[in-house]
Amino acid sequence: MTLKNRDTRQSIEKMKEYIGQLTKNTMRDFNTIFSKIQEYPLISIFFIFAVIFLFIFPYLQVDFRGINNVTKEAELENQYRATLAQILGGIAIAIGLYYTWRRIGIAEKELQATQENLKIAQDNLKVTQEIAENNLKVSKEGQITERFTRAVDQLGAIDQLGKPALEIRLGGIYALERISKESEDDYWPIMEILTAYVRKNSSGEAVENKKVTRLSMDIQANESTTIKVPTIRTISLDIQAIITVIGKRKYSFNNGESTHLNLRMTHLINADLEGAHLEGADLQEAHLEGADLQGANIKGAFLNETHLELSYLEKAHLEGAYLGKAHLEEAYLGKAHLEGADLQEAHLEKAKLLDAHLEGASLSWAHLEGANLRQAHLEEADIQDAYLEGAILLDAHLEKAKLLGAHLEKANLTRAHLEGAFFIGAHLEEARLEDAHLEGASLSGAHLEGADLQEAHLEGADLQGACLEGASFSGAHLEGALNLSIDQLSKVKSLKGAKIDEKLLVAFKDKYPELHSKLTK
Repeated sequence: MTLKNRDTRQSIEKMKEYIGQLTKNTMRDFNTIFSKIQEYPLISIFFIFAVIFLFIFPYLQVDFRGINNVTKEAELENQYRATLAQILGGIAIAIGLYYTWRRIGIAEKELQATQENLKIAQDNLKVTQEIAENNLKVSKEGQITERFTRAVDQLGAIDQLGKPALEIRLGGIYALERISKESEDDYWPIMEILTAYVRKNSSGEAVENKKVTRLSMDIQANESTTIKVPTIRTISLDIQAIITVIGKRKYSFNNGESTHLNLRMTHLINADLEGAHLEGADLQEAHLEGADLQGANIKGAFLNETHLELSYLEKAHLEGAYLGKAHLEEAYLGKAHLEGADLQEAHLEKAKLLDAHLEGASLSWAHLEGANLRQAHLEEADIQDAYLEGAILLDAHLEKAKLLGAHLEKANLTRAHLEGAFFIGAHLEEARLEDAHLEGASLSGAHLEGADLQEAHLEGADLQGACLEGASFSGAHLEGALNLSIDQLSKVKSLKGAKIDEKLLVAFKDKYPELHSKLTK
């Protein structure tokens, strides 16, 4: 009996537990349904109405008609329910479309809000980046300013003996070079500082005469002799460093720079300026004797009265440069470009200008005595009253050049191209003009005494009033020469094989038969 009661109690407890769980699940399901009803009230009402309507309305309709046949009653109820189901299905679809439209509207609003938030975030990020960039810029500028100040201080460094501390100064120079490449604002101030340093400190270093003791070659004499080492002037290491920095700077005049570099009256003797960019630089009265300017770009530079004696300017670019009264004695200018350059009164004595380009250059009153201008290009150059005594102009091009009053005594113009050139009043005494091309040249009043014009081409040349005493015209081409007179021909040294207009030759023979015979042999 006791065992039976125990089993009964256990069954009752399990039943209570089951009922409690069922109640709990029911309440949970009811809460879920209630929350869905609250979330979708229209759909919930429609669902309840539809269930009631589908079950009650068909029954009421059939009952209203008073049909007693159970079969017909069931069929009619089903038909009503089918019709109502279709109607309610359409309504459900409409409600679904309505909620879909609402969801799309809500999604669009959310998307718009998201885009606006994204734009705000982007704007905030942009502002943050700008602030960070500004802070970085300020920090960088502060660092550059500090480096700039320190580098400038290094330029004036001296050692314990009061002499320039070159190692420290060189460090300052190269620090300034680096800053000039990094900072646009500091670029030109650095160039001005460096050029000012050169102007102030480029007086050059003079090596004093030193007495050097040497043993005599005569051992028995057992005596010593002394010699003197000649004085040598050169630039210091810091000046050379600055010139190198300036020469390879990132900008040049009219290419990022609007102001001329000021290197006026500086002393840069024997400086290494190979390939340097010095376009438009002011180098007036500067000393560049013996400097290496090979391939340097000095276009439009101001070099008036500058000293470039013995300098090396091969393939240098000096187009449009101002070289008035400049000193280029014995300078090497092979293949240099001096097109349109101003060389008035310049000194180029014994300078080497082989294959140089001087087209359109102005060389009035320039001194080119003994200069080598072989194969040089001087087309349309202005060489009035220039001094070219003894100059070498073999195969040179002087087409349409202006040589009025120029001095070319004993100059070598063999095979030179002088077509259309102006030699009015020029001095060509004893000049060599073998096989030269003077077609159409103007030689009015020119002095050709003792000149060698063998095989020269003078077709169409104007020889009015030209002095031809002792000149040799053997094999020369004088066909169509203008204003050539019989009296002029009577004073020449030789006309052997010369090509002269028949009418003029007959007249010369008639007037001077013996002289004609002598000169044409």
